[in-house]
Amino acid sequence: MNTLTYHLRVLALLTLIIIFGACSTSKSLMKDGIEFQASGLDMDAVNAFKSSLNKNMSNTASREGLQLTGQKVLNTYLDDFSRNAMMNRSKESVYAFIKADGFKKEVKKYGADLSVPDHYYMTYASNEESYLNERYEQGITKLEQDDFTGSKVIFDEILQIHPGYRDVESLKGTSVLEPKYRRASEEMSTGAYRKAYYLFDDILRVKNYKDVQSLKKECQVKGAFVMAILPFENHTPSMSAAPKAHAYTLNALVNLENPFLRVVDRQNLQQILAEQNFSLTGIIDEQTAIEAGNLIGAKSLLIGTLIEYREERGQLKRVTMNGYESYSFKERGEDGKEKLGFRYKPVTYNQYTDKNSVYLSFHMKLISLETGEVLLSEVIEKQSVDQVSFASYAGDRKNLFSQLDGRPDVSRAAVDEMQNLLHARSELEPLSTLSNQSLVDLAQSLSTKVELYLNR
Repeated sequence: MNTLTYHLRVLALLTLIIIFGACSTSKSLMKDGIEFQASGLDMDAVNAFKSSLNKNMSNTASREGLQLTGQKVLNTYLDDFSRNAMMNRSKESVYAFIKADGFKKEVKKYGADLSVPDHYYMTYASNEESYLNERYEQGITKLEQDDFTGSKVIFDEILQIHPGYRDVESLKGTSVLEPKYRRASEEMSTGAYRKAYYLFDDILRVKNYKDVQSLKKECQVKGAFVMAILPFENHTPSMSAAPKAHAYTLNALVNLENPFLRVVDRQNLQQILAEQNFSLTGIIDEQTAIEAGNLIGAKSLLIGTLIEYREERGQLKRVTMNGYESYSFKERGEDGKEKLGFRYKPVTYNQYTDKNSVYLSFHMKLISLETGEVLLSEVIEKQSVDQVSFASYAGDRKNLFSQLDGRPDVSRAAVDEMQNLLHARSELEPLSTLSNQSLVDLAQSLSTKVELYLNR
């Protein structure tokens, strides 16, 4: 057989396997493996025998073929390992043996137990130790040179080849954690305690590294943001909205569970100010607010004013609509048999709409008691709306249709819309519910803005 004919035959066989592989049986795949084996394509034969066994693990002939051909492939890998070992190429020999050992383990899943003489394992152990020791020293050097990325690459390779090798796991931890430790220390030295805190926290999630535990606590203390919330001023007719907004805001800030935020609650605030003969009701401007804040030992002060608060109760609106109701009747056809027919009669039904809404506008300020600077100042607007749209009909509701161009609209969309209107809710959420929702939303916005400031 000439070379061209040989290659054409192999190509044709591969094409047939690709086309018919999905529907091939274990027996046909076994035959493919035998043909590849006869052609000297040992790796292709191995794959065909594995595919055959995937279809039927009881195919003894495929397992025998895999045992025979797999051993030949393994011997090729072992020969490559021996050549590299004889030439003192430790890296190449290590990876050649890993490839051979991986192949042996893979075919063993199919019941083929390939043979590797003991002297190969002894030679590999010597070469592995030589190579890993060399890489270990290189990793240490890179670590000493502060090349943390390079050292991690080396330590990862060592652990992949030999998990648990010497103290590589610990050294790898240093490669990963030391850069973050240094960045955290730099942030701490510049007074960016909150940024440093979170970097130290990331390190502790991996391991208790160096003095990170104590440094994290130090950052939390030095980065503390003690904030007092004064009762909100009210410039609206509502007597309850501002106190509720204050209570909801305090609750939202506490629920943040921010490690730096310390909130002076209303009870303590009143007690401290009362001892100093300072009236809460007298806090109406920034100067008196700062004075009050200093009395309670806060670093910042949150003050706010409810500028506008509006409840709008809706008015139920009714519109009489023209529609059609379908009804059935019996009639006798041309064949004399009775049959059921449908007709539509004009009717009217009522469609209703209603809406309740609550709107508020709030001006907040976050003031630094150390510098007097206004840290945050913003007007926040919130609106909660509930509206209903429904229909009522005194007749047979399931047979009611809307009107389109003077005819009943029997399209699926129109039928669904009509039934939705007839079964829609008719009761609005009360204004008290909408009011609370608006105030809760306001409190959430205020707490979010404070946290964004803390984490900036």
